[in-house]
Amino acid sequence: MKAVALLIPVLLLGACSFMPGSTQAPEATLADLQPIDLPDPGGELPSVSLAQLADIYQQVLLVTDDPAVKLQVVQRLAGLEMLQAEERLVQAETPEPYFDEAIVLYQNLLETTTGADDDRLLYQLSKAYDLGGDTENSRLVLERLSREHPQSDHYIEAEFRVAETHFSAGNYREAELAYARVIERGDDSAYYANALYMHGWSQFKQDRYRASIDSFSLALDLLVPADNQLQALDPGNRELALDCFRVLAVVFSYLDGPQTIASVYDTLGVRDYQALLYQHLGELYRKQQRYRDSAETYKAFNALYPDSVYAHEFQIGVIEIYKAGGFPNLVIEEKQFYVAVYGVAEDYWLGSEATVRDAIGPQLKLFIEELATHYHALAQAQVDEDGDDGKQAAALYAEAGKYYELYISSFADDERVPDMGFLLAESRFEAGDVHGAIDVYEWVAYEYPEFEFAADAGYSAILGYERLLELAAEADREGLRRDKIDGQMHYAEMFSADPRATLVLSDAGSALFDLSEYQRAIIVATTLIQWQPLPAEEIVIPAWLVIAHSYFELEDYPPAEQAYQQALARLPGSDKRHPEVLERLAATVYLQGEAAALAGNHQLAADHFSRVIALAPGASIRVQAQFDAAGHYTALGDFAEANRLLVDFRQRFADHALSGDIAAKLAHNYEQLGHWQQAALELDTMLLKEAEPERKRQLLYLAAELYDKADLSSTAILRYRSYAHEWPEPMSVRLEAMNRLGELYAQEGQQAKRQFWLRKLMAAHDSASKQSARSLYLAAFAASELAEDEYSCFETIRLRFPLKRSLKKKNEAMQGALLAYRKAYDYGVAEFSTLATFQMGEIYQNLVESLMASERPGKLDELALEQYEILLEEQTYPFEEKAIAIHQSNARRSWDGLYDEWVQSSFAALAALSPARYAKSELVVRYSEEIY
Repeated sequence: MKAVALLIPVLLLGACSFMPGSTQAPEATLADLQPIDLPDPGGELPSVSLAQLADIYQQVLLVTDDPAVKLQVVQRLAGLEMLQAEERLVQAETPEPYFDEAIVLYQNLLETTTGADDDRLLYQLSKAYDLGGDTENSRLVLERLSREHPQSDHYIEAEFRVAETHFSAGNYREAELAYARVIERGDDSAYYANALYMHGWSQFKQDRYRASIDSFSLALDLLVPADNQLQALDPGNRELALDCFRVLAVVFSYLDGPQTIASVYDTLGVRDYQALLYQHLGELYRKQQRYRDSAETYKAFNALYPDSVYAHEFQIGVIEIYKAGGFPNLVIEEKQFYVAVYGVAEDYWLGSEATVRDAIGPQLKLFIEELATHYHALAQAQVDEDGDDGKQAAALYAEAGKYYELYISSFADDERVPDMGFLLAESRFEAGDVHGAIDVYEWVAYEYPEFEFAADAGYSAILGYERLLELAAEADREGLRRDKIDGQMHYAEMFSADPRATLVLSDAGSALFDLSEYQRAIIVATTLIQWQPLPAEEIVIPAWLVIAHSYFELEDYPPAEQAYQQALARLPGSDKRHPEVLERLAATVYLQGEAAALAGNHQLAADHFSRVIALAPGASIRVQAQFDAAGHYTALGDFAEANRLLVDFRQRFADHALSGDIAAKLAHNYEQLGHWQQAALELDTMLLKEAEPERKRQLLYLAAELYDKADLSSTAILRYRSYAHEWPEPMSVRLEAMNRLGELYAQEGQQAKRQFWLRKLMAAHDSASKQSARSLYLAAFAASELAEDEYSCFETIRLRFPLKRSLKKKNEAMQGALLAYRKAYDYGVAEFSTLATFQMGEIYQNLVESLMASERPGKLDELALEQYEILLEEQTYPFEEKAIAIHQSNARRSWDGLYDEWVQSSFAALAALSPARYAKSELVVRYSEEIY
């Protein structure tokens, strides 16, 4: 009995409540341990109207004495009143003072408090005034907001609204100042562009025209795209830009017109849209029938920017303006200027894009023909007036001929070229230039045999030579005859019996190639290589080269390659042309590879690039070919061949710029081959050279993953650990690294390090400003793993007599395990919440079993021992009830459709703890049916 008396205080040892935040009493009893409190599932919140919500806040005001709470409630009431007033305003049919009460509430709030929220209150008060129709007070409040809260998020909008109010009221100076304050805040606000635009208008309205130009220009800087295509803008911005141009045109017309534009932008800096300023000003003058001013505006722009893409259009504008104004002589002068400046041989044309040339071409055709026809008609009219002299008529014919010739040289492929050529020949002949006429007649005859007057042209050429012979002195006759023979040989080119044909054709082929007439050069050279009997190598080799070069320029590379091969087969190795031809052969094969690559044929591309290496290993293009071949083998999935080429490339061309990309490509290919360690080593190489932080972060994590896949745990741990320490963001990747560190340390048996990273993972998630479902899951998993460690520690503690010491230790371990599982439970992840609930029930049940299995006092008689056992059972009963209650809470989750492993385990535990209730088969079936 004495031993029983000693046992009772031991059994009454205390333990901490398992709820978070409680502390352990020094001598608490087992009875002090409280059952677990589980959160009740929440239901859907009922919806309430604004009026009901306002009533609720009014009731809160009646029951609270806390000034802070009252202030917050009044703010809520003001906001609700504002919302209700807006609803009434929308639904109203007649104007009413809907916002008076909201105004009073906001005024009272502003009088009773001065806090960080005052700017919002002022903003709402201004809005209430504005919606209530009191624009003056709305403006005054906004000015107060700007004055007292210059750092407020509402500052820019407030200043903009103040400016709008002033502008509408005609207070342009005040509007200008307010818009300027908006502009001062920078270009990242939604009001910046409009503020610039209205700032300009405010200055314009004050007759400050020069100042307004700056503001409108800044607005255009924001609005006008680089290509000046206003139609690409949305309608609002397009209209805003157009209005800026319109008002600037008016401003410049008030000042010195185009001279003002030039001087202003000399100061402000040239703008891409400057042409549009001249265009709008010119159009304004034209509408005002100020034709000369309009024309001079366009010409002023062209004088300043002769190379502009608008220059040719502006010159057309000048011509149209003079037409509209009735100035025919000026029209002729400006057409001549157009042809002289924008012709196909002029710098403007040569420096223009295809789209600009496409626009200029039709105008050039029209103007050149019109000018030629004009002077031709004048020459014909002048013949009778000149009499025998004919000098003035000759000069006019020469002028007409100049334009016919210009048409031909400008539009060699045009269908009217033969007509123009025939007229050119006539003009030259009438002007006394018989040599020039012969040249043109021959050209028309032999280049256009289907031309209606081709035979006449040929005959006229012969007559021309005869005319020259008739007039020439004896000393000049030999030269003229040679010229005539040359003309005849030109005719005879079609006849193979001519002994000089091959030489003529060889020279013609070379000349045609030099003129970039590649197809004709190929025809002439092909005729030579097919000539019978075969000409000498001195003619055949250049012919093959003409064919090869021509096909190369036409980007028809297979026949070019064949022609280069033929030329190389005939060229001695000592020939100085040999290296150059070999380079061209390599380039031809390489370009075939490029064409295959563009067509998406990786196999053919790889084959061509590999052929470059085989055909011309010393060619300069071989380096790029080998690099590209590796890329296409990679695309084909032949990673081994790609890597062979890349490794060879890095060894052979270590100093080449392309070697810098080799490591990344090798890493990718090794990864595709499953050679994880080699891939990781390449990433390490890249990491050492990488300077860009984000790229370093990605490389480090990828290297860790690859070492992980290669089962190199120690190296993987080093990389993951470096990543977790060095890169807190993005959090999701860091958490994955921490999680993997926990797993790897677990595999290595380093539990302390495993626990360290699990705790770091939880802390990272808990402190994160933006948490994700994945981070929540990982944190819950980590908490569950740590709780499992606590549980294992608790479970291993055995209760020995005397119980006081071992029971205290057991209780401390139990509290640690309970708190750890509570942490896992609180994350709210179903998988770990059910596990945590089950394990907490098991903790209590383990305590019961440990107590019942604890060491008994050795000196108790039978009766005392029986009493000891009874007392022990009585003391363990509450903990068994706690275990049952916890498992019941877990089992009830099945009612909501959650029936996982741990809910099932709780059912099994309940069957053992309370068999009378839970060990019935029909009950289990019923739960199963409810779940499904």
